Amino acid sequence: MAQVSLVVPAGTGPTVIAVDGELDFATVPALLQRLNSASGDVELDCSRLTFLDCHGLDALIGAHRGCEARGNRLTVKSLSGVCLRVVRMARADSLLHLVWPHTDDSEFDDPDRRPELAIVPNTPKHVFEADLERAREIIAKENGLATFVTLRPDGAAQATVVNAGVLAHPVTGDPVIGVVVRGHAKKLEYLRARPQATVLFRAGWDWVTIEGAVELSGPDDLHPEIGADEVLGLIRRVYAAAVGGKEEDWSGLDEAFESEAHTAVLVRPVRAYSNPDR
Repeated sequence: MAQVSLVVPAGTGPTVIAVDGELDFATVPALLQRLNSASGDVELDCSRLTFLDCHGLDALIGAHRGCEARGNRLTVKSLSGVCLRVVRMARADSLLHLVWPHTDDSEFDDPDRRPELAIVPNTPKHVFEADLERAREIIAKENGLATFVTLRPDGAAQATVVNAGVLAHPVTGDPVIGVVVRGHAKKLEYLRARPQATVLFRAGWDWVTIEGAVELSGPDDLHPEIGADEVLGLIRRVYAAAVGGKEEDWSGLDEAFESEAHTAVLVRPVRAYSNPDR
């Protein structure tokens, strides 16, 4: 449970809000209450933040945009560990004003000069192995059908049924959840604004939920590390992982994929949970 404290400046400095513990669905309201009561510039001290999920990340992005709309600045200070990793996987580090002790944010305007992930503890790959294997088992039973949840601009959840599969990330090789979305779909618009999603796989009472940061790769959402000529192959691999067959088995649909501007959605796991009674 996160503890949120507020320090009102004595002079003209920013209002300091300190977060201690986990920032997730259950604790975001406490942070938002503090943020809404602050005026002027805000400094969010995350030196004691130990966990950040997609709901917490969405709150940070929303607070940043709210401050900008009022002509103020939100500074996120001392973000590290898995929390910094979540922000970077969602590519939100280019949006948020991140600073670390004994520096000013101008030092990190260049992404290459920001602290490298090598000095930040990454989530070990094996952490989600059991959850992803369980997802694979359910995918085989349900033809890859899953509930896919994104967030609307007002913060309300949008849930749809999709075909989802587990495959290797085309750049890192790490296991990710893959989904394909048509170019006109509302969920794609929501993912561009808030690059995080929740995927629920279920077969009877056997289920596993995976939350994660989203990367897009499509004709209107070019990925910086995936070439435009690689998108169709990636879309085929997603369908093969979700529904079955091999990548080449799906090549007959390339024309439809292109005409409908299909986009690959890759969800990097940051949290997973399931039925403990399985």
